[in-house]
Amino acid sequence: MTAPASSVPAVRTWLYQQCTTAVAGFTEPTVEVYLSQEDHASTQDLIVIGGAHRKFEPNRLVGGGGALWGDETYTVDVDIACYVAGPDAFNDTATQDSVDTRAYKILAAVETQIRTDPSAGGAVVVLHPAGSSSQHEWDEESDGGHCQITLTVQVTATQ
Repeated sequence: MTAPASSVPAVRTWLYQQCTTAVAGFTEPTVEVYLSQEDHASTQDLIVIGGAHRKFEPNRLVGGGGALWGDETYTVDVDIACYVAGPDAFNDTATQDSVDTRAYKILAAVETQIRTDPSAGGAVVVLHPAGSSSQHEWDEESDGGHCQITLTVQVTATQ
């Protein structure tokens, strides 16, 4: 008996669609969303749906290993990258348009969109934002600041 396919491809595609919807209203700069690493240099903010870190455990010790035989749990990384030019990229208190503020607004929009359907369109048992980490650095030529956030999405599915 052939084992059922993993839900990872369906979830990655669903995350791409949800992220695209979440940032549709972001302008100046817009936010580009990719299902793999971006394919060109861009001055826009970016979201990249990353790879999955998957575990599989059987939940039934009898049978042929077919449908509903096991559980897969995994995380998917969603990378958000923002850039703001200028010497006040991190501490623009006048307009509150710092690179950190922008990146975390994008993160909030993505998390909110993901929470609207914790079954990923019925593809999984449950999916939810599980945490994030961020890095903040000046541009190599000191022309502005970068903020990179990696959102971890936790997924549980039955195969």
